[in-house]
Amino acid sequence: LRPLRGPAAVRGSVPPGGPPPRSRNGPHGPLPGEAARMRSIDNNDIDSIKQKVEAAGPGRAAASLTNSAKRIKDLLQQDPDNLALLRDLGFAYARDGLWRQCSNVLHRGWHRMAELGDEGERLAFGLKLCESLHYAGRPAEALAVLKGIPEPASPESLRIYSAIACAVHASNGGRQLALKSFLRAIDGQSFDAVLSMWAVLRADLKKVGAFDGAKGAVGRAAANDEDLSRLETLENLAEAAEDERSRPQAGGPQRPPLAKRVRLFWATFSTRSALLAAARALRFNDAVRLGRAGLSSLRAIASRWCRRGRQPRRAGAAALPG
Repeated sequence: LRPLRGPAAVRGSVPPGGPPPRSRNGPHGPLPGEAARMRSIDNNDIDSIKQKVEAAGPGRAAASLTNSAKRIKDLLQQDPDNLALLRDLGFAYARDGLWRQCSNVLHRGWHRMAELGDEGERLAFGLKLCESLHYAGRPAEALAVLKGIPEPASPESLRIYSAIACAVHASNGGRQLALKSFLRAIDGQSFDAVLSMWAVLRADLKKVGAFDGAKGAVGRAAANDEDLSRLETLENLAEAAEDERSRPQAGGPQRPPLAKRVRLFWATFSTRSALLAAARALRFNDAVRLGRAGLSSLRAIASRWCRRGRQPRRAGAAALPG
């Protein structure tokens, strides 16, 4: 859903993703005009995890209103009944991570959706409202809207519908429905697409107790050991991101989040051995020190591990088993 931390606009597009720390994007992308976002989400798994972590955590910083949203808002004040402007402003709020404002604006046009002549536009409008209510912390209303949206016929739109449904059912305690929706969202997809969907929905599934069943389905979609290694690495990165989010922040200048920096060196070292190195890095006992390491240091660690095939030792402590 970041993610759902946060979504792509169907019109004027924006990967849930972040976002983030503010959740600009939800995890759900391709409806009319959003397919490109979904294709690119494979490169943003960790950002999506961060979106989900940030969106779920307390004390999240408020997003700011962009000039684009301000312009649409000014136009809407001159023509308050213009459904197209209501839609555009709602989507602009979503891109800015302003989910409460997005849900309030789109709700004004919810009962007028029949005026939208295109079926794809009606679907996009309804799902964006559903997603915004979910992120605004109004799960019961999100579920009510979801029930009023006909399931789309096209496989791509059904995949996005199912992804949003997974998060909404999970937030309402519907474990079986959440798991069923997740399985529909990944059915027939490549492992890259499955892994991307898992990245943005794992936190929702974990909260509702459907984590193990869903992860098992992701593992069964793996074609080889390298795919399983990528899944394990993603899990370690996600756990590190969650741990970082819950850790009190010390004063002073803050470096980029650990997950973001690991993603960068992960992209640099794209071999299987590098993925395993990233997993070992996140199992390292001194996680706080590692989390404060600069990007160059992280790359150096990954490079050494790839060459030596083992973990380096910390001063005064034995290395953990790989």
